[in-house]
Amino acid sequence: DAFYEAALQWALDHSSAVIITAIVLLFLSIGSIALMGMEFLPDTDEGKFSITLETGIGSTYSRTSEKVRQADKLITDTLGTDLASLASSVGRGGDLSGISETGSHLAFISVLLVDKDKRTKSIWQIINLLSKKLRENIVDVKFTFQIQGMSSLASSASGAMEPIVLEVSGDNLDSDYEYALQISKLIKNIPGARDVKIGYRTGKPELQFKINRQRAVSLGLSPLEIAASLRTVFKGTTVSKFKQGEDSYDIVVTVNKQDKNSFSKITNLFFINPAGNKIPLENVADIRTAAGPVSIHRKNRTRMIKVSAYLTGERALNRVVGDMKKTIYSSAPPPPGIKLNFTGSSKQMQESFHSLILALLLAVALVYMVMASQFESFLHPFIVMFSVPFAIVGLVAALLLTNTTFSMVAFIGAIVLVGIVVNNAIVLIDYMNLLRRRGVSLRDAIIHGGKTRLKPILMTSLTTILGLLPMALGLGTGAELRAPMARAVVGGLTTSTLITLILIPTIYWLVESRLKRRN
Repeated sequence: DAFYEAALQWALDHSSAVIITAIVLLFLSIGSIALMGMEFLPDTDEGKFSITLETGIGSTYSRTSEKVRQADKLITDTLGTDLASLASSVGRGGDLSGISETGSHLAFISVLLVDKDKRTKSIWQIINLLSKKLRENIVDVKFTFQIQGMSSLASSASGAMEPIVLEVSGDNLDSDYEYALQISKLIKNIPGARDVKIGYRTGKPELQFKINRQRAVSLGLSPLEIAASLRTVFKGTTVSKFKQGEDSYDIVVTVNKQDKNSFSKITNLFFINPAGNKIPLENVADIRTAAGPVSIHRKNRTRMIKVSAYLTGERALNRVVGDMKKTIYSSAPPPPGIKLNFTGSSKQMQESFHSLILALLLAVALVYMVMASQFESFLHPFIVMFSVPFAIVGLVAALLLTNTTFSMVAFIGAIVLVGIVVNNAIVLIDYMNLLRRRGVSLRDAIIHGGKTRLKPILMTSLTTILGLLPMALGLGTGAELRAPMARAVVGGLTTSTLITLILIPTIYWLVESRLKRRN
């Protein structure tokens, strides 16, 4: 009490120094925000990850199975006692969305590790080690690693499993693909990025028909009629329905499977024009076999190529994406006719932060309105609200000291702080007002009110901090998702309490002294 009284006396006598020091601390903390890494949701070490293998389109089942056996053995030998279980399947890729590619060239390995407190390496260190060993020892195979857990499941709500997604779109698919290849080579060298891949792949054999529109029209055929006929040949056309009792069946016209697979019979197809003449298919279309794309993605009816990447866990999302943008726009900016858009978790992060900023401002406004109604004054709640921005000092310090990224979870902690940190200032101001109504002088009311409320304020803050401490320490599986909020609240409440005990009485002294002189 004596030490706090002496500090309070000094603060009232040197109010300008207190205000300047507080402002400097606030601006230093705001400037330190740039030093923090930012991401949508922190990845959690729940000991689960998957590996998708791709041996190349057209590979046989036996060849893919052999590569999977090699990968299984290498994973088992590398992990040793850190491995709890391993399961593999051939014939499909895998992801959390439930939508996966199929084919004899694809395989999926699911790995479950022992609890993280029984391991010497984190899941990110294990993935980086396995990624290096698999690529060195098993050739002609593409590996994609994906961490599985609550944060990955939440990120998949946007439809993109990868944290970094670049969408390349334009009118010419070949030009888009060339540009996607160019930027994929650039981002492979960005520190913190791994498993860079392009969503557009060719190699699937297909039969292509290129209709000569002018020749078709001159022979009395429209391109639409030709396309519809070819669709009937390969996919079939529903021409009627057959009803039997209450059941109804489609009647589909098509050709038999043997004729579909015969190139000579396809080229012998002909059409009947309005004049009744037979027009061979070869006369109105160029037929060729080629390697087509495995899949084509569209967004807003525009063909799009995705370039995606995962994080190594060594750098935050915002820093990796920032380096990518800087590298791409300086070395390979999008040419005319091609658009480049960054999506994935980076876009989710921006959208969620914008929404949470509005929520933060709304929380501040609601807290102020509640206090204004209770104090029956607009001035005293305004003094109380000065305790809110100084919570930033501890919040930023706590996240930087614990090397924690600022994510949506930490942002929620910041919003929670708005309602918590004002409690101490409310207790101080309310009791000071009570003493003044009893006839105590302004300075004595501040000193006596501060001394009286010191222990209740410290006890309230300390119990809250200690209650959150186990969560802030990040103990247990999946703690990476919970810890940021607790660390934000603990850091912000600690500094806000200490600063409030000096700053709020000082501001109260300055404001009330000026009002007293004016009256």
